[in-house]
Amino acid sequence: MRALILGLGSMGKRRIRNLKHLGVHNITGYDTRAERNQYARDTYAIRILDEFHWDVVSAFDAVLICTPPDHHMQAAIECAKRGKHFFTELNFVKNGLDELLSLLDDRGDQFVAAPSCTLRYHPCVKKMKELLGHEPLGKPFCFIHHFGEYLPYWHPWESIHDFYVSKRQTGGARDIVAFDLEFLVALFGEPIMVEGFGSNTGALGVDIDDHFHFVIRFESGVTGSILVDVLQRKPNRYFRVVTENGTLIWDDWDQQRLKLIYEQQQPPESSHVQGHQHGYVEEELDLSGEEIDWAGSNFEKIDFSSAMYIEEMATFLDAVEGRQQYPKTFQDEKTIIDTLYHLEADHGGLSL
Repeated sequence: MRALILGLGSMGKRRIRNLKHLGVHNITGYDTRAERNQYARDTYAIRILDEFHWDVVSAFDAVLICTPPDHHMQAAIECAKRGKHFFTELNFVKNGLDELLSLLDDRGDQFVAAPSCTLRYHPCVKKMKELLGHEPLGKPFCFIHHFGEYLPYWHPWESIHDFYVSKRQTGGARDIVAFDLEFLVALFGEPIMVEGFGSNTGALGVDIDDHFHFVIRFESGVTGSILVDVLQRKPNRYFRVVTENGTLIWDDWDQQRLKLIYEQQQPPESSHVQGHQHGYVEEELDLSGEEIDWAGSNFEKIDFSSAMYIEEMATFLDAVEGRQQYPKTFQDEKTIIDTLYHLEADHGGLSL
């Protein structure tokens, strides 16, 4: 397979490693920044285009779009016009989306158009999808979710002013709202209501909403309260679901553990005495496995974070080869983007 990667920042470099791990070595890259081209050539031994124009994509079997998010749609449209298989990183800017959807309606059965859905491949998300709705937890009812990570720590090697996360349209908190909605939609279905607001504390010195706080309802009836911020110094992702028979907790940062708390199926007779609690089971599921060396490379070991990106890329390659269908469409992506834009338009509801 001949792969072209557009954009050689942190995600473009990650995708080079993904492809090499999966046995794809015919890789060409391009970035508008000369130092990124040089780094990718020297570090990963890939070819670099000397210059770029859109017709060049016709020479490749698949295109990976790893540019800043506000450039994704233009690249996707150009690939679709040429009937090329393409993959985009997370989309949360809707400019050009309607044009792309129109192209896909006309020709989308002729090539794979794959928007990223990374968190679907997180081992905890996959396990939660198995657990929710089944014994011992039962049906999910409602949840709270918090993601927090200090924005300057995302890319400590560069200023946030040199990084798309400092721009209003592609701000870091907007990014995470869309990123985490991906796994929530995978668990609970399509959102049907969202109310809340984004706000800028000014603490980061950039014109973005640095936190979002909102409530959401899904087609399954599940409701949730969500806080996303790019202010918290020590990072965390905390997710707690109230279910028919108990609680599921994902208190995670670089871990693969879930905690289940559920009522014993047959509590002791004494539990019926006033003031006496029923018996509960607390179960911790450790989903971590042994690290796996990168096959035939000197780059790094595969931890679960790398593994979910590799599995995502393997799914895209399988779809290109006709072995399976990619699990997410750009119409699905539009649902998440529309949810984000509706949230921003809500302005927090009624002011008192």
